[in-house]
Amino acid sequence: MEKRAKNVHTIDVIFPLALLLIFGFCAVTVVLQGAQVYRKTAGGLRANYTVRTAVTYLQEKVRECPDAGRAEIRKEADGDVLRLTQTVKGEEYVTCIYCKDGTLRELFCREGEPFRPEAGQELMPVDSFFAQWEENNLIKFTVSWEGQTEEVFLRFYAKEKDRAEK
Repeated sequence: MEKRAKNVHTIDVIFPLALLLIFGFCAVTVVLQGAQVYRKTAGGLRANYTVRTAVTYLQEKVRECPDAGRAEIRKEADGDVLRLTQTVKGEEYVTCIYCKDGTLRELFCREGEPFRPEAGQELMPVDSFFAQWEENNLIKFTVSWEGQTEEVFLRFYAKEKDRAEK
């Protein structure tokens, strides 16, 4: 039996190799684009979760307050401060909610003590926190973080007393 010599052409090697390289390049490109989309989506979900959590926290704090007369909004150097007054064992205490150094904070202290923003407990990261009185016992809160902004209106259901905006 005779063996025939096979002629191997350059194209027979280059063509499958080129197809393999093109497939590899396309696969890597698709994986990198998918990772970028995932990273962007996860960041948006995280920002959305943080902002909505902050708004839910504010809702619960306002619901704990017995009436609008026990709430006030003050303008401090760093921004708005929501002050909610409550009586505990016959003494007046104030819960202050505000934004400082990129975090939403809460400070619980006796009425009359000086406001020290650095003493508040850090709750969650936020870029900004704004509060303002609207009509009919309504407070408008605006909270934002990483480009995500949430605006909510909350109402006091108890009767309105003297409410202060200082």
